[in-house]
Amino acid sequence: MGNHDLYGHEQPIVQALRAAGVQLLNDEVIGIEHEGQPIWLVGRFDNHKRQRVATTDLLAQVDTTQPVILLDHRPSDIAEHSQMPIDLQLSGHTHNGQIFPANFIVSAINRLGYGYEAMGKGHFVVSSGYGFWGIPFRLGSRSEIWLITVNGHVGDNV
Repeated sequence: MGNHDLYGHEQPIVQALRAAGVQLLNDEVIGIEHEGQPIWLVGRFDNHKRQRVATTDLLAQVDTTQPVILLDHRPSDIAEHSQMPIDLQLSGHTHNGQIFPANFIVSAINRLGYGYEAMGKGHFVVSSGYGFWGIPFRLGSRSEIWLITVNGHVGDNV
């Protein structure tokens, strides 16, 4: 869930997503298997949630010798996460500024405010997202959906 999902509309959003068959990971982990390969998905609440679980506490629940994908709405902890056993982190929140010149501000206040970068022990993706915040308008930032193919084996850098 993103920060704006938590401002009084959380329950209808959760109900709609669950009705559509989406499994939410609200400070939770789940192990899945893909082609015989175990993969851990770790989902965190946005940091506006007061009792958000620490990433280290969530990672303590998984086998970090297997691939770990972290879903964290904000990219604000990327520098710290790059030193943890996280193979791939997917984030959003910034909208890449949404309206020029805010994209420069996003870039200045975030280690990675938009795009892809391999750093430390993992790979990090920050999407500008499909929607918007406030006014339904973008300038200097586009709506997007990333399609990511993950290749690798246990022990490899995914």
